[in-house]
Amino acid sequence: MRYLLIISSIFLFWFLNSPSVQAIPETPSAKIADAGKITSATSKKFPDDASGSKSLASKLLRMEKYKEIEEAIHYYISTTSRNINGEWNVVYFFKGLTNVSSKSSIEKFKQSESRLDAWIGSETKSKHAKIAKALMLDAYAWKARGGGYSNTVSKEGWALFRNRLLEANELLKESRSLSNPMWFYVQQKMATGLSMPKSDYYALIQEAAKLYPDFDQIYTTAAWFLLPRWHGEVGEWQRYRDEVVSNAVNDSRKDELYFLISRTALRFEGISKFKEQNVNWKKYQSGSEARDVSFPSQLSQFQLCLMASISNDRNSAKRYFLREPESRTYKSSSWEKYTFKSVDQWRSWALEGKSWTEAKEDLLSLAKKGLSASQYELGTALFYRNKSKNMEEALAWLRKAADQGHLLAKLRIETFNGLTKMPFVPVISGWDITSGNMNLVKSKLKAGGDPNVMVFPHVSALHWACDKGQLEIVWLLLTSGAEPNKLNGGNLTPLDLVLNPNKQGLSPLQRMSAKSQNEIKKLLELHSGKRSVELRSKLPKKSSSKD
Repeated sequence: MRYLLIISSIFLFWFLNSPSVQAIPETPSAKIADAGKITSATSKKFPDDASGSKSLASKLLRMEKYKEIEEAIHYYISTTSRNINGEWNVVYFFKGLTNVSSKSSIEKFKQSESRLDAWIGSETKSKHAKIAKALMLDAYAWKARGGGYSNTVSKEGWALFRNRLLEANELLKESRSLSNPMWFYVQQKMATGLSMPKSDYYALIQEAAKLYPDFDQIYTTAAWFLLPRWHGEVGEWQRYRDEVVSNAVNDSRKDELYFLISRTALRFEGISKFKEQNVNWKKYQSGSEARDVSFPSQLSQFQLCLMASISNDRNSAKRYFLREPESRTYKSSSWEKYTFKSVDQWRSWALEGKSWTEAKEDLLSLAKKGLSASQYELGTALFYRNKSKNMEEALAWLRKAADQGHLLAKLRIETFNGLTKMPFVPVISGWDITSGNMNLVKSKLKAGGDPNVMVFPHVSALHWACDKGQLEIVWLLLTSGAEPNKLNGGNLTPLDLVLNPNKQGLSPLQRMSAKSQNEIKKLLELHSGKRSVELRSKLPKKSSSKD
C-alpha cells in the first residue's frame, strides 16, 4: 500500500507538471547548423571514443573548465560523433560529467553533486549543467531504491527515490532544450521511475525522433520503458518498433532500427526467446548486418551464430562460425544453456563436419569464381578470424566484391580503411608503474594514453604509483591531467596511500623512502590532492534525509 501511495503521488506530480504544458523553449535553429564551424584543430581536442570522452568530461569538470565543457558538448552534438559501437559520444561525455552509476558509493555521489552544483552556480548559467545533474540524480535515485522487486525496498529507500527523481524533474523543466538530445535522453530515463503517463511518453519520444532521427538512444530507451516489466503491455514494444521502422527514411535504416530495438528488448527478455517475442530472425539478421558494416562487433557475430543455431538455419550458422575469432572461440556455456548442446556439436553441424580451414577453402573456391556474395563473406570472415593477420587479404576480397557493386562490401571497406588509419592509443599498465619505467609511461602519455586509466579494478594509475612510491611517474600523471582526488575501491584517495598503510598493511616507509613520500605528498597537494576524510568533511550536509 505504501508503494502504491508513493507511485500515485509521483504520477500526480508528473501530470500536473508535464513538460508538454510548460512554456515553449528556444527553437532548435542552431542544433546542427553550426557543424561546419568545427575545424580539424577543434576536433583533435575531443576524443571520439567512449572512455576518452568520459575522461575528458570528468577532467574538465574537476578543473572547473566550464567554457571548455560547453565547447565539447557543442562539438559532440553538432558532429554527431560516435564511438566504435555506434553510440553517440555525447552520451558518454555526460556520463563523464556525472562520473557515477547506481553502484557508486554515497561519497562518490556527493562529490559528483558538489561539482555539478558549482557548475550550475557559475556565471555560465548553463542548461547543460542542470541536464547533467538530472542524469546524476536519476542514478542516485536508483541507488536508494536498489534493483530488487518493489517489496524489497525500504520506506526510506522509496522516499529518497521519489525525492531525487522529483528534484531531477524540476531541473529538466528549468533546462528544457531542443538543441541538446541529452535532455530527451535523461527525460526518457527518468520516465520509468516517475511512471510518466503513456500519452506524455509517446509525445516525448515522437518529438525527440523528429529532431534527432539518428539518435539511437531514443529508440532503445523507449524499448526498455515499453517492456511489460515496466510500463508496456504485452506486444507494445513490438508495435512501437514496427511503427518506428515504417517511418524510417530508407531500407538500410529500417533494418538497423528493427535490429537495435529488438536487441534491446531481447537483452532483458532473453535472446533464446526471440520467436516468442515476435522477432523475425531474417529481419533481425539483415539489420545486424547493416549495422555491422559500419560498426563491426564480435559480440554481434556470436549472438547471430547462436540465434541461427536456435533457428536451425544452417547456412547462416555457417557464415557466423566462419567469423569465429581464432583467439576467442565461442563459449560453449551459452549454447548449452539455450540449446542443451555444446558449441562443438553446433559447429560440426554448421560446417558439415569440416574444420574451419576446410570450410574456408570451400568459400574460397566460390570467391575465385567471381561470386560477389562469396567474396564479401570471405573478406568478412578473414577479418573477424584474425584482423591483425588477415586485414590485407580481407580488404582484397572485399574490393573484388565492391567492384561488382556489392553495397555492404563498399561500406565495409570504408570502415576498415578508417580502422587502419586510426592511431593506436597505448594503455598504461600496472607493471609499467611497478617497474618504475618512467620513459615508457611518458611515451604512452605522449601518444595519447589516458592518465586516469584503471590499471586494476577500482585502482587508478595514480593510486598505484602512489602506493608504489614512484615519484617521477606520479609527477607525469598529475601533469598530464590525472585526477588527484579519485577514490579507489576502498574509498581512499592517492594522498591516503602516501600517508597511511595500504591494503596489505604495509606502511608508507615500507614501500618508499621518506624523501619520496614527502615529495609525492607535496606534488599531490600542489594539484589540490586531499585525504578522503577532508573530502567528506567538505561535502554539503543535508539534514532532511539520510543517505
